[in-house]
Amino acid sequence: MRKQWLNIAGGAGALILGVISLVLLERSQAFAFFYREQNQIFLLDWKDILSKLMSPGGFALVLCQCSVQFFKIPHMGALLTALLGLLTALLLWKSLKDKASIAALPLGFIPVFLQEGALSDTFYFYNGFVAFFLAALFLWLYSMLSSEKTNRFRIILGTALALALYFIAGPIAFLFAICLAIIDVFTDRKHWYLALIPAMSIVICGWLRMRLGFIQDMRLALFQNGYYEPLLKPNAFIHSSWIALPIVILVSECTRFIKAKWFEVALACVAVVVSLAVLFRIPKHIDKKYYDSLRLSHYINEEDWDSILSDRTTTHMNYILMNIRNLALSKKGLLLDRLFDYPQKGIL
Repeated sequence: MRKQWLNIAGGAGALILGVISLVLLERSQAFAFFYREQNQIFLLDWKDILSKLMSPGGFALVLCQCSVQFFKIPHMGALLTALLGLLTALLLWKSLKDKASIAALPLGFIPVFLQEGALSDTFYFYNGFVAFFLAALFLWLYSMLSSEKTNRFRIILGTALALALYFIAGPIAFLFAICLAIIDVFTDRKHWYLALIPAMSIVICGWLRMRLGFIQDMRLALFQNGYYEPLLKPNAFIHSSWIALPIVILVSECTRFIKAKWFEVALACVAVVVSLAVLFRIPKHIDKKYYDSLRLSHYINEEDWDSILSDRTTTHMNYILMNIRNLALSKKGLLLDRLFDYPQKGIL
């Protein structure tokens, strides 16, 4: 009965966190989702789709491009992202809940919310978020298939899943292999070195891709740089979710050895506070001026000239904003009548 109530409470808490993330994503990234729909175009051509599927990370890319096309519908970008984030956190919880404490659920939201925050940077591709979901799915598969199996079977299964994930989702497989190593070390501490085999196999695959000229360097093969604009260098916040996930799994595994219920409850409360703090800080990482340009670009694509003229940024003395405002006036046939109702000096 107690376990059933914990599952109900955990599900309700997860739903609440998912709704909060939905609201904040809509308020802080609505126009970034519209931009992604314009930027990551899905070509419905089977030859193109098959060519992508045959390259490492191709499945995540195709799934991403297919999903992003629905972002044109208002609120759909935030809804799909919040739903995918909720599923990711639940999969992480299901992967650990049989061995870890009740704190595993709120802990699982921390790397998910950091991923959602990384999406505020439009140079971070959405397939990185999709790949993070696939990694959580493979962790759950590993926990289901390796339960009460021999150590040799676990290593073979982990290596096979890591290689499969590398083929369908790309560099996220290296993070997956690190998480497997942490889990397996706690399962068989005597042969801990065997837990490094999946990670080593991914490193070898990445090195081969680099030596054969498919990618530029190892950072694109193994790290989150592989989901970022190759010509740019992501900041530390973009990498934070990849750092947080192994830490969350490590903390969850360590709680198995602590029997005090008060500690589990206290850790769960701290995890909720930290996850909410991460979630509410997402708007802090958004470049306000860049986001303003995304909003005005969306209005231009939708030919919503009234929204441009009523936007607060169109009164700023900036050549780009001045031209956007004048374009809206001309499209409404008001350029000569209302040209000098707005500043025309540009930058002073």
